Amino acid sequence: MTRETLNEKVKRHLARRVVTCQVPLALDRGTVSFTFDDIADSAARDGARILEDRGVRGTFYVCGGLAGTAWDLYPLAGLATVADLARRGHEIGCHTATHPNGATTGAKRYLRDVDENARILEPVIGQPLSTFAYPYGAIGLPHKLALQRRFLACRGIHGGPMSRRADRGRLEAVALENASIGEAGIDAVMDEAVARGAWLVFYAHDVADRPTRFGVTPERLAYAVDGALARGCRVETVAGLLGNGASASDMRRSAR
Repeated sequence: MTRETLNEKVKRHLARRVVTCQVPLALDRGTVSFTFDDIADSAARDGARILEDRGVRGTFYVCGGLAGTAWDLYPLAGLATVADLARRGHEIGCHTATHPNGATTGAKRYLRDVDENARILEPVIGQPLSTFAYPYGAIGLPHKLALQRRFLACRGIHGGPMSRRADRGRLEAVALENASIGEAGIDAVMDEAVARGAWLVFYAHDVADRPTRFGVTPERLAYAVDGALARGCRVETVAGLLGNGASASDMRRSAR
C-alpha cells in the first residue's frame, strides 16, 4: 500500500468534515440499519439469517470483483449468493469492485472501480446499486463529491445516530464489532437513537463464533437486532429508508 501524502491527508480530513450535500431525515421514531461490508460468506449466510428470523432485512456492501474468493480475512460470498440475498429482500450496495483505499487511490481510478462494480453486480441483482460504502472508511474529497452525486448516500465508519439531516457523502455509522462494542455500548447508542428519534447505522464484516477483529458474533448481532425491535425502532435498509417509495434513479436525479 502506498504511503498517504500530506495533501491526501488534508483531502481526507476535509472529506470527513465538510458537508456539501445533505439529505433530510423525516423520522417518526428511532430507526436502525444493519450493514455488512465486503461481504463475508458468513455475513451473507448467518447475518442474513439472524435478520430474516426477526422479519427484517439488511444492506450488504459487495465487492463484485472479489466475490467468491478466499480473501485475506475470510471467504467472500459468491455472486449466486448475492443474487439470492437480493431476491430475499436485502439491499445490495456498492463497495467498489476490488476494495481500493480512497485515501491513496486517485479519484479517476477509484471511480472506474466503482463503475466496474456496477457492471458486475447490477445484472446479478436486476437493478441499479443505490447506496455506497467506502472501503476502509477512507474518503478522498474528489471521490466524495463524485459519489454523492451518483448514490442516494455513501456510508462511512465514524459517528453516531443522525437526526434531522445527514451528510449524503458520508453517513455516520457505528461499528458493530465484538472488538469495538459490547452489549452496554449497543444499549447506549440505541437508547440515544430512540431518545432523539434518530437514525443509527451499524456496520460489521464477518459474522462468526470466533470473528476477526472486524466481525461480530451471531449472539451479539442478534442482541442488537432484538434490542432495536424491543425499543420499537424501525429496522430498515439504507436505500429503503432514503428511498421513501421513490426509485433510486429519481433520488439520484434530485440530488444533482
